[in-house]
Amino acid sequence: MVVLKGTLSLVALLVVVVALRADQQAPPTFRAGVRVVPVYASVSDRNGQFILDLTKERFTLTDNGQPVAITQFSNQFVPITAAIMLDLSRSMLPRHDAVLASAEQFIVRLMPGDRARVGSFSEEVRMGPPLTSDRDALIKFLRESFDLRVGMRTRLWDGIEEGIKTLEGAEGRRIVFVITDGGDTLSEASMNDVQSHARRAGVIVYWISMSGTGGREPQALIKPGPGLLSLVEDSGGGYMRFGEIDEINRIMTEVTQELHHQYLLGFTPATLDGRMHKLDLRVLQSNYTVRARKTYVAEEEK
Repeated sequence: MVVLKGTLSLVALLVVVVALRADQQAPPTFRAGVRVVPVYASVSDRNGQFILDLTKERFTLTDNGQPVAITQFSNQFVPITAAIMLDLSRSMLPRHDAVLASAEQFIVRLMPGDRARVGSFSEEVRMGPPLTSDRDALIKFLRESFDLRVGMRTRLWDGIEEGIKTLEGAEGRRIVFVITDGGDTLSEASMNDVQSHARRAGVIVYWISMSGTGGREPQALIKPGPGLLSLVEDSGGGYMRFGEIDEINRIMTEVTQELHHQYLLGFTPATLDGRMHKLDLRVLQSNYTVRARKTYVAEEEK
């Protein structure tokens, strides 16, 4: 009987140890718009290299100027859920092949656990099949010309808005990955509408732009429009631009590496007043560049 009790005690101890290790290895789970606010951050040095080994103590975070305690922290891999929105309006016709190639190269770099959905916008917004981890299915949809309609005008804000809606209910990092020249000519939604929705949902927006097609470039490509850039920066996303189609692989590799190597920090707001709050995340004693969301809405859990 003594041996049996000792065996049971040893088994129980092993179960506890395994559970503790699993808890330590699993990244924290966040839900946007609730009591624990997630902040995804990319940190890079002067050469653009990502810094991946920082500890929680190296970060400082303020909410409306007031320091807050970072209660949850992880630098482990967390899958992404992405809405890939393609501008197929007239202004993008000279870059049509590059748009599709960019989307395809983003898709082939998705990791196990990632999910995505493809959509397009011109005079109408069209969404493909539901979110999936099947890269082959995503590429097949992308290559079907009937699925992606070209149009004369641009519903940029409506397209991004539909991308945000696609990500509702998804856990973890949610990305609207938009390939466009940045102009809008037809949307029902405004830039402010989309930015407000992105803030409440905690969605990150990435903008890929392109030039160098051999003709005169639209003004939006010479100088990015402030509306979309404001949305990107506010969400903690990124803006990347390339001039030649052979740069696509490099750009897509950089984007996916960044998305899969972000820090994940969480804090509990001192007040849930339903208002927009400003965030400022920094790394102590460094010249590193930190890119993270700049705002959130302090709403109660629904």
